[in-house]
Amino acid sequence: MSVLKKEFIDRMAETGGITKKEAGKGAALFIETLMECMSENEKVMFSGFGRFEMKTAKERKGRVPLSGGGMYCART
Repeated sequence: MSVLKKEFIDRMAETGGITKKEAGKGAALFIETLMECMSENEKVMFSGFGRFEMKTAKERKGRVPLSGGGMYCART
């Protein structure tokens, strides 16, 4: 089961005894700061939770199924 951002913020507000607006700001600040750290090639680690880091993925080549031949297109 997946939890949407709105549902997550609602739970944060309920758990923390704060308003949904405050919880939304907290979630946005968390995500913004996490992305900023990772964009500077820093690893962010939370004990017992996980590690976040940017990784470079290799270019994948996908086949165009209706081309009939072995034509491939680069996927970005």
